[in-house]
Amino acid sequence: MNPDSRAPCDFGWDQIATNFITASGDVKENGHTAIIMAQNARTEETTAEMSRIFLGIQIQCAQCHDHPYDRWKREQFHELAAFFPRIGIRNVRDVTKRSFEVYSNDRFQGRLRKRNNNDRLPQAEHRMPDLDYPGFPGTVMRPRFFLTSAELSLGDRDAVRREQLAEWLTDNEWSALNIEAAVGTSSGYSPVNARRASRPRAQFADLFGFDPSQARESVAATIPQSLALMNAYEVNRHIRARKKNLLSGLVEKIHDNESLVVELYLRCLSREPSDGELARALAFCDKVPKRNEAFEDLLWALINSAEFRYRR
Repeated sequence: MNPDSRAPCDFGWDQIATNFITASGDVKENGHTAIIMAQNARTEETTAEMSRIFLGIQIQCAQCHDHPYDRWKREQFHELAAFFPRIGIRNVRDVTKRSFEVYSNDRFQGRLRKRNNNDRLPQAEHRMPDLDYPGFPGTVMRPRFFLTSAELSLGDRDAVRREQLAEWLTDNEWSALNIEAAVGTSSGYSPVNARRASRPRAQFADLFGFDPSQARESVAATIPQSLALMNAYEVNRHIRARKKNLLSGLVEKIHDNESLVVELYLRCLSREPSDGELARALAFCDKVPKRNEAFEDLLWALINSAEFRYRR
């Protein structure tokens, strides 16, 4: 096994992020290629996933237009995408193996390679499409990290681009390392009032509190809030159905799956599920061997939905 494919617990978070961002090689031997492979190494999709996973920022909405709910601009998305144009996916060139590999190409000699919908070929530079003239090549974008405006030069090699992005991404206040500290799950967390801040209710209030004098439409969710709902220990502890908590009581009391799905929708979203939502939830429950785990997953999905976070 590739030494870089060791279990994530062997590394710090910054090294984990770096391994995924800079990954290359046989996808069966290097597990860190999974993100790029899953996106077929397509520049825009890879960019969106790296931002979502390692920054908690859903910047993909800015791919075609300025972000409707946040401050990210279309140019910023494509400047970030300019770190990833030189990667591709191809068959492993070995007659004894059936696999794929993530590779990079830095030899273009000034030519613009045409994309194929079924095969992602590396490009010398990323181009932001012209929305008015889609058939045109588009604007060449310079690699720029949108959170700090740090930038590289056109023509830089793939290794330089991705390694530098990994360094900038893990060494700024928006990185998952610092966000983890902000929500109180890092060993480096040092609150002013440690006793008060150590209480789950106080942590939740500090994280989700807002000025009630603000207009409701101006109150937006933050990245630490999103990461807390996804990963925070206290949240996960309370959605487990294996202890004496609300979900455990509901699973024990409500034996009909349909009734329990409806109950969770009412408690989380203040509405009943649509016919389609109900059908999908019940089908999911049928596939999961342990009933309590199925409803743990459903509750987690509901509290991490956009409707739960933005419903007013």
